[in-house]
Amino acid sequence: MDFIIGVDSGGTKTDAVVSTSDGRIVGFASAGGGNFLGGSLSDAKEALSSCVFQALQVAGLSACKIEGILVASAAVELSTPSDHVAEYLEGVEIDCHKYIVSDVEAALAAGSGTPYGAVIIAGTGAIAFSRTSEGCEYRVDGWGPLVGDEGGGYWIGLQALQCVFKSLDGRLGATQLVPEVLGYLNVDSPVGLMDWIYNQHPTREEIAAFCPIVARVARDGDEIAQNILCQAASSLSESAMCLLHKVPKTPDRLHLVGGIFRIGFIREAFTETLHCNLPDLSIERIRKPPVLGSVILLLDRIGVAVDADILSNLDASWGQWFFRANTKKEEIGTEYEYEK
Repeated sequence: MDFIIGVDSGGTKTDAVVSTSDGRIVGFASAGGGNFLGGSLSDAKEALSSCVFQALQVAGLSACKIEGILVASAAVELSTPSDHVAEYLEGVEIDCHKYIVSDVEAALAAGSGTPYGAVIIAGTGAIAFSRTSEGCEYRVDGWGPLVGDEGGGYWIGLQALQCVFKSLDGRLGATQLVPEVLGYLNVDSPVGLMDWIYNQHPTREEIAAFCPIVARVARDGDEIAQNILCQAASSLSESAMCLLHKVPKTPDRLHLVGGIFRIGFIREAFTETLHCNLPDLSIERIRKPPVLGSVILLLDRIGVAVDADILSNLDASWGQWFFRANTKKEEIGTEYEYEK
């Protein structure tokens, strides 16, 4: 029996699954962040290799049993030198076919069960992406935190910080975001907040971690927090509409990925806007982890037709590993889901 390995390599966590060619997961492991974009290539290689071999150990398999490995990584989205990509993959010392794709491709495959369709991801960043059955690709946003990713977790967290300073200045009205943000960081003044921002160099994920605060305060009726979420929903809706209009034949289904869509206010406003323009569009949240999309893409690459039986096997076997390992998480946690 042939075995393959699908990997989802993120900035904070790497997941790997070992699967049979008919979609039965026999091994799973997680390790530290394996995304080499903007970080250490050697650290990323170590995380990737560690995760893959841990999954093999759990599966009780030797490396010689592996036919192929596919890694999904956000690092592929930008013009990373090709030799870095090759070196990253060669960090896994297994003699087999090796592929690397963007994380958005894996997310799409996890939702649609194929490499084709349309997806919008709103996690720490934000991107809308579509691939047609003819292989044509379209995208909107996903341009990173400095010039894009509007409506993503980092963007929301940054808006919250800006509103805190504006409120303290008197340029905005009073908002509960001020005591909540200061208390979260255990600082008692704007100077303390500035120190955290400019001297402690918070990561994108640490900025995005303010999202639970924004959602909770918005739920309690804070108009400034609600306005941040309205702007996020509007930006995500704009990206989705732009994507769907780009595709020559408008997709009949759009998949939603990422923890931002767990915020009921954003999800409902987003869905309402799209249905006003495209009433027949089916909008579905993807509940499968992207690492399963990596498996689906790899099976397609090696010539295996991914049919309903394979998808059923993936669902059933992943459910067993989820309950066994208790490691499945959304990109941004459940603590800030709320309904209007």
